[in-house]
Amino acid sequence: MKSKRAINDWKFALRQMQKVDLSFPITHPRIDRDLYQRLRWSYDALPTTADLKNCFLYCALFPEDALIREEDLVQMWISEGLIKTSDGDYDYLLDTGRSYVKLLLDRCF
Repeated sequence: MKSKRAINDWKFALRQMQKVDLSFPITHPRIDRDLYQRLRWSYDALPTTADLKNCFLYCALFPEDALIREEDLVQMWISEGLIKTSDGDYDYLLDTGRSYVKLLLDRCF
């Protein structure tokens, strides 16, 4: 959303966020419903690429405000099998991981 400049884009995002299904029972006392709503919207708004969504979820393993080097994160995603290629092209994996980081930063963080 940080790249969105038009007020209509922000209004649309707000309407979509308000529609997030909160019927999932949030029973843990440390889970904030508003935060969950925003994160759920961010997740749902990602392109429907399973790899990208799994990489987004992987970021939840880190503490808030943790400093994570891009290359380290991409290496972790590759090691965990979150980014795949059919021919084992390692450069493709690195390029894909870097593009996922950029996309997540542009859309979510």
